[in-house]
Amino acid sequence: MKSIKKRFKAELADIRHLAAELALLSGEIGVLRQLETLAVTIIDACDTLTARASELKKTEFIAGIANAESLELLRETVDNDLISSIEDGFFAQKPAAEQHGQDDLFQQLLAKLEWRYISLLEHIQQLLGLLDDADEDQ
Repeated sequence: MKSIKKRFKAELADIRHLAAELALLSGEIGVLRQLETLAVTIIDACDTLTARASELKKTEFIAGIANAESLELLRETVDNDLISSIEDGFFAQKPAAEQHGQDDLFQQLLAKLEWRYISLLEHIQQLLGLLDDADEDQ
């Protein structure tokens, strides 16, 4: 069985990959700016946590990583329903009569983004659960 540290780093790599996909797909699209910003922030948090994990010995890993600021940022992300906020913001910008042609395209784009976003949140929850379980075992 892999150590907690190795599983943590593997999960971080998955989170970073999903965040990079979201950043790429939402990049330079005004209405998706919040998503791009969040994705870049998550990438930075993953990089910081990966570096910190590499510095820690296995025996001090849980205690050394549990209170990291970047980990707290990931915790806060799980409670954020950003896709719904983006959707609400998009439809609030234009009168209903002007939206008809753009609705389908935007809904299709949001569906693709939402799938990746939900997957990202699931991986973050798995990462946090891994740490919680490891902390309880100590």
